[in-house]
Amino acid sequence: MKDIIDIYTKIVVATFGFIGPSFTLLISIFIEAIEMARIKHEQQLKTINSLTRDNINDPDKDIEKEMKSSLIELKKQKVKIQRDLNLLNPKRQIRRVFIPLILSLVFIGLYYFQHTTYCPIENTFCAKLVWLLARGLLFLYCLFVLYQILYMVIESKQALIKEKTDLIVGQEP
Repeated sequence: MKDIIDIYTKIVVATFGFIGPSFTLLISIFIEAIEMARIKHEQQLKTINSLTRDNINDPDKDIEKEMKSSLIELKKQKVKIQRDLNLLNPKRQIRRVFIPLILSLVFIGLYYFQHTTYCPIENTFCAKLVWLLARGLLFLYCLFVLYQILYMVIESKQALIKEKTDLIVGQEP
């Protein structure tokens, strides 16, 4: 069990050491794509808000069922756009990545502290299981957040490249 915890500790520390520099480079390299995607999403969100407000305030619509279905679809798009805007916020993403990693390191430290003679907590199977689950869940959450961030950055960069190529193709005679 101690070997597994040692390996896990090394993985968490390596992840922590890898994420800081790579996250900083990733955001600085793709800041143009991230900003363009954020602006686009904010504009779409404003459009959806105005459409839903206009349609709700107009009770004289003959096509009530169609409007209700379009409102439902717009609300779904609004939720997706708000989620994407949250993913495009670098400060929020840094918190989402580093807080679980730091807490995971704290739980690793508590695990090692629990095995010293200075620890007042009894070294039981239940305590070991709690520390193990907490560390594992926090680390898995961190990996999931990293996946979301990388996916959003790649999607933003692809949209920027597509937009630039469309502009270049459109300028040719």
